[in-house]
Amino acid sequence: MRVAIPDSVEAAESALRIAWALATRLQGGCLIHSSGVAVGDRALVATGPSTAGKSTLAELAVSAGATLMSDEIIQILPGGRCSGTPFHSSLLMPGSAEVRNLALCVRLEKRSEETLCDAPAFEMAQLLCSQAFVHEEDVGPLRRRVLQLFENARFGTLGFRKHPDAGRFVVDLLASGVPNEA
Repeated sequence: MRVAIPDSVEAAESALRIAWALATRLQGGCLIHSSGVAVGDRALVATGPSTAGKSTLAELAVSAGATLMSDEIIQILPGGRCSGTPFHSSLLMPGSAEVRNLALCVRLEKRSEETLCDAPAFEMAQLLCSQAFVHEEDVGPLRRRVLQLFENARFGTLGFRKHPDAGRFVVDLLASGVPNEA
């Protein structure tokens, strides 16, 4: 493959994102616009539309002792594994490409206190498909592939506020093994 990249950081990053997405797809995975943090070998992936708080939650969790995978794009791999990517929104917060076990995938909601409740797999698959870096035109096969990639993870809605307690809540969730039910 040959690529001619104009002399700009944005163009170079776009080309790298495309290459990373293709390499991930060849491994049977996909890239998700999300943040990810880990405690030990267990990871939480948080997604939602822009301004949902992905980077904020990642920063709070890191301040509470979690390891940042990425606050921008997470690589989801077959077998319930995930890793960070070189893409991030803050130069002060580089992530980790270490492969972790995906324990929890959440959509974010801003609330007055930290809560976690289960979310239906079908709704989460729709959200994840809307946040995926894909080249597939048919949403049906993409949704099935996303559900397969996340088959070992618990789906939930994480309500949180911009407060250090939110980071501690995430770290405690991952450290405790993430219960099967909210």
